[in-house]
Amino acid sequence: MNFVNAIGDEWMMEKERSPTANRIAELYDEHADTIARYLQRRLEPERVEDAVASVFERALRSYARYVPVHDTPLPWLFGIAANVVADNRRSEKRRLRALARLGAGAVERAADPADLDAVDPRLVEALLRLKPADRETLLLVAWGELSYEETAAALGVPIGTVRSRLARARGQLTASLPASRARPRANATQTEAY
Repeated sequence: MNFVNAIGDEWMMEKERSPTANRIAELYDEHADTIARYLQRRLEPERVEDAVASVFERALRSYARYVPVHDTPLPWLFGIAANVVADNRRSEKRRLRALARLGAGAVERAADPADLDAVDPRLVEALLRLKPADRETLLLVAWGELSYEETAAALGVPIGTVRSRLARARGQLTASLPASRARPRANATQTEAY
């Protein structure tokens, strides 16, 4: 899907293709797949396409206020995606609960270990028990693959807040998961570990 189709032909026809719209279209081409992969883990499948469109529509509307702090606009886009997820919080909880019901069999059958359906149901249940802000922070680092600095920028909080949220979330996960799942293996990626 291209940018114009994602946010709606009617809206683009009403507006003249401005430099801002062109820049957001470039960002869409560069980063829509990354944002979509993140949202696929957070929302029900039927909501992802609309959520991606919403992220870039909001980016277009707020671009005048965007201040580039990093080499990449991904933290800003992930921050918008986090807000879209927050708007769909009930949907996210339903999605996580559905994953938990899939059971360990889905983990064993998964061809790709990064596949969302391969998430251990115990991990999903533990994620559901986290405070929303802690869960959002953890998932931006683990599934969004953002650095602490990028996560802080995405959430609009100080880096110390990111560190404390991650420590709290990891502590709760460690306490609620079996030792083999709670502690990352030496060669595990962030996604596999948390």
